[in-house]
Amino acid sequence: MEVNEATVKMMGLSKEEIVGKKFTELESIPPENVSSILEELFSILGGKEIKPFESKFIDGNGDIHYIIIHAIPFLEKGKVDRILGIGADITQLKKAQKRIISSLNEREALLREIHHRVNNNMQIISSLLNLQTLYVREDETKEVLRDSQRRVKSMAMVHENLYLAGDLSHIKFKEYTEKLVSDIFSTYNRKTDDIKFILNMVGIELNMETAIPLGLIINELVTNSLKFAFPENEGSISIELENNNGKFVLSVADDGIGLPPDFDLNKTYSLGLRLVKNLVIQLDGEITLDSSQGAEYKITFHELDYSERL
Repeated sequence: MEVNEATVKMMGLSKEEIVGKKFTELESIPPENVSSILEELFSILGGKEIKPFESKFIDGNGDIHYIIIHAIPFLEKGKVDRILGIGADITQLKKAQKRIISSLNEREALLREIHHRVNNNMQIISSLLNLQTLYVREDETKEVLRDSQRRVKSMAMVHENLYLAGDLSHIKFKEYTEKLVSDIFSTYNRKTDDIKFILNMVGIELNMETAIPLGLIINELVTNSLKFAFPENEGSISIELENNNGKFVLSVADDGIGLPPDFDLNKTYSLGLRLVKNLVIQLDGEITLDSSQGAEYKITFHELDYSERL
């Protein structure tokens, strides 16, 4: 084995300690790396092309270095006569990668803990609102407190999903919607045997900034349907969300008794529907209403892009 001056300097050994020896005789090669290097060399001798590979060596001071090795065969009469090995010291790159991975892991753990704590705090607020309903007599006041409780729960569920999911930036919106609507049905003691729930939504994931206002919109519209659309306690509510090349269309519809003939979405005094309109503005979207058969709200929007958020 022969080496150049750069290799001598990198390994921290004298040329005499290296030249003429097999690399397996060098103590600078960690034992756990010898077999992998031999495997690559045998592949070259067998006529195979190999990709650059990583290895480690220990310099004269006992420090571990990482190198990437390019092995190039030289042929003589059709057979491999010599192998030129070119090694580049990537120790600093490896250390930088390790710092980045460590930083990312710390960031992920911090974000997960934040979502967990936000979810817990919102659950406490929801419990306090529920407790407060026990101390008021007026039905209207109780209903206001329950509405507020449902809104808090819809936001808490986003943070819960982000905390439990592997991806801390997006949630699977179908699973979120199923749980949200199930909770609303439970709140009003409605069974899906009487009022059917139809969900058409496949493989859509949304970021937190979009999911929270969209969840609140669904909460308000489904709540309205359960409250007012089915005096006979039978019918259906359907939710559909489509992604057309980045343009989303949300449809929330029921086949109930419909809305009054003079109803105007832009002039409504309903707190829930006014909240829906404000949330649509927050999404930079548009909302339309078709009340020819029951009530169908359609919201078109794009996913909010908060690229500056770290």
